[in-house]
Amino acid sequence: TCYYKAEAQYRFGDIEGAFETYNALIAYDELAKAYYLRGCLYFSTGEQEKGLSDLKCAAENAKDDYELYIALYETMAQYGKEAEGQVYLNQALAIKGEEQKDLLYKGRVYGLLGESEKAISSLQSAVEKGELKANFYMAQIYAEQGNDCMAQTCFQAYLASGEATAEELCTMGEL
Repeated sequence: TCYYKAEAQYRFGDIEGAFETYNALIAYDELAKAYYLRGCLYFSTGEQEKGLSDLKCAAENAKDDYELYIALYETMAQYGKEAEGQVYLNQALAIKGEEQKDLLYKGRVYGLLGESEKAISSLQSAVEKGELKANFYMAQIYAEQGNDCMAQTCFQAYLASGEATAEELCTMGEL
């Protein structure tokens, strides 16, 4: 509930209230998500040093959370610190596991690092283990490479799965 409260405070312009809510969450339990969101808030208010500190704390508390490591990288990239943010992608790659979820996220990370061959290999392995969403990320990589035929094949496979979200459908339409 506190996360929704902080988001509502932010959206309604109560930045100080949002900070107070995140501070309370962190005081209660050093949650990676709370550090991440407060770090993003610091970045949005121009306090990059505090933001960097919170993102570092988020990573220290992230454990095996691929999505958080990817979000940390994307936030850093958004604020012109893409190279520094790659450390978070490397932390994601260090997570042990060969399950379909692990292969999906490792494929995403390799894609963000620009290692297309490793990304496609990992994503194909995820598909073979039943992770159909990997088709979505493979399609993006193929589209970036200019391989429209393979991109369409992967998009069609993902669409046929019935799992595509509205946001993903928009992304597919833009490529």
